[in-house]
Amino acid sequence: AHEALAWAAAEEGRFEEAERHCEECCALNPERFENWVNLGVCRQKSGHAAEAMEAYRRASALRPSAPEPYLQLGYLQQTMGQAAEAAEQYQMALKLDPECLEATLNLAILHDQAGQGEAAEELYQRATVLDPANRTAYLALGRLRAARQDYPAAAAAYGECLKADPRDEEAALHLALCLHRAGRSAEANGILTRFLQASPGSIDAVRLLATIALEQGQREEALRWHLVLIERGEAGPEVYHNAGLLSDELNAPEQALEYLRQSVALDPEFGEALVTMGHVLDELGKPEQARECWSRAVEANPELAAGYFLETRGAGPGERA
Repeated sequence: AHEALAWAAAEEGRFEEAERHCEECCALNPERFENWVNLGVCRQKSGHAAEAMEAYRRASALRPSAPEPYLQLGYLQQTMGQAAEAAEQYQMALKLDPECLEATLNLAILHDQAGQGEAAEELYQRATVLDPANRTAYLALGRLRAARQDYPAAAAAYGECLKADPRDEEAALHLALCLHRAGRSAEANGILTRFLQASPGSIDAVRLLATIALEQGQREEALRWHLVLIERGEAGPEVYHNAGLLSDELNAPEQALEYLRQSVALDPEFGEALVTMGHVLDELGKPEQARECWSRAVEANPELAAGYFLETRGAGPGERA
């Protein structure tokens, strides 16, 4: 009866009540392993960490070959910030059950948080063997591989996530970025384009397409994606500035000027936008307005503007480098 009452209370989140019923179960049958594990879980959920540890240790003493008490102790100590102690518990759980996914994954996270990338990566890889659809492990593998600039391997990990769920935005964005950094920009564009067809509302996918096109020197394509951001109301000063630069480079200075004015309206001290707007005005035969923009740029960002003019404007601020 007490066990059923404990489960009912726990299901409704009344863990202190469940704890009391579990204590009764332990008093009635102190040799039953499951009673102590259940008590430990309820105490843990109630915030009674020390008492929970004691219950798990009692369970472990009753059944030394069982990994569960060590797993629960590890999780408890991990949440308490006791990383070294938690790692020992997970290692003990894995010694008893090498295929324990939870211990594998949690130990990987501990190594990851400690900056021990190689050990973490090995365990995350092991987790994907134990659970081929484990998103957490694949995302972590992708991040660690990208951090050491192994972009093809990182892309493979993110690709597994996307294979499992084609609408996984995080995986799609990271996969595309890794492909781009691996020199496979056409594939990255394909990933993002297909993702946008399935999830047309993804602003981050549009931003990444704009960035890739910009870095690839594909001016018309870059401008197209910047205009999508503007049309969707997702443009900040930088987006308008880029749209202005691209429009000017595509021989549309009047349109460029409109975008640059929007950029400066959003951020009146955006030195780069003021410098660019000055050049466009100068191209349009408005030198006085151009000089006014350059003066404002110097006031807004002396280091950027002054350095720019000194390095690239030896014949005067009105001449393009």
